[in-house]
Amino acid sequence: GMAFPSPDGRNIGYLSQAEDGRSLWIRPIGSQTSQKLAGTDNTIAAAWSPDSRYLAVFVDGKIKKIDVASGAIQILADFAGAPIGFSWNRDGVILLGRGRQNNTAYNDIVRISATGGVSAGGGEMKPVMALDAAKQETVHAVPEFLPDGNHFLYAVVSKVPENTGIYVGSLDGKPSVRLMPLPSPLNGLGYVPQGYILISSNGHTAQRFDPNSLKLEGEPIPLAATLENGGFTVSETGLLFYRPSRNALPTRELTWFDRTGKPLDGASSIHPVSQVS
Repeated sequence: GMAFPSPDGRNIGYLSQAEDGRSLWIRPIGSQTSQKLAGTDNTIAAAWSPDSRYLAVFVDGKIKKIDVASGAIQILADFAGAPIGFSWNRDGVILLGRGRQNNTAYNDIVRISATGGVSAGGGEMKPVMALDAAKQETVHAVPEFLPDGNHFLYAVVSKVPENTGIYVGSLDGKPSVRLMPLPSPLNGLGYVPQGYILISSNGHTAQRFDPNSLKLEGEPIPLAATLENGGFTVSETGLLFYRPSRNALPTRELTWFDRTGKPLDGASSIHPVSQVS
C-alpha cells in the first residue's frame, strides 16, 4: 500500500492490504510499532489535516474525519465515487477531484468543510470552478494546496492540446495560471514548502516554483531513475516518501543539487520506506 507522512513529519500513515481488506495504519517515524485505525477497512484514499491531528479517509461511500489520538470518527460528506486527488488547507477547506459519482462523470474539483460534517447539516460539495467550455476543458483534477491556503495546483485536460496542463487556481476566484504542459501519464503532483513542485510521470522531477509570484524558475531536476512510477507524498518538513523500483538497492539517499553541484538549502534527503509500502 501507499505510505504518506504527516505534515509535521512525526508519523507515517499507510494503507495496508490484509485479509480483512485495505485499511489505514499509523506508525511513528523511527518506531517499529503500528496502530490500525478503526473504521478504515476498504479505504480508497486518505490525507492528513495540516495540523497532523486528523486524517480524512474515503471509505464506503463517505468521507470520514478521524482523530488520530482518540480514534473518534466524524462523517464529513457522502461521496459515492473515487476521488482524483485531495488536499486540506489550514482554514478547514478540503478540495478533491470528483471523477465519476453515481454514474455521472463530473470531472471537476469541489470543496467541502473539514469542520461542519453531515451531522451538523454540512457535507455539501461546492464546485470550485466550472470547466471552461470556451477552452474546451474536459477534466479538472488532483488539487494540491500551496502554503497560502488560497492557491492550489491542479491538472486540466482539454480537447485543445495547448490548454491541457498543470495550472494554479485559487479559492477567491482569480483567473487560473497555466504553468506547464501536462505530463503523460501524470502519476503524482505535489508541492514542497522549500519551493519545489514535484511531478511523477515517466520518472520523477522537481522544479523550482515561487508560490508568491506563481512562476516556475530554472529547469526541471530529475530526482532518481530508481523510482518506480507511481505516487509520492511529502511532509511540510520536506520529508518525501516514494515507492522504490523493484531493482533499487535496499538503502538509497538522494539530495537535490543546483546546477553548480552545490546542495540546495533546506532540501531534505529522500529515504525509501519500502518496509511500509
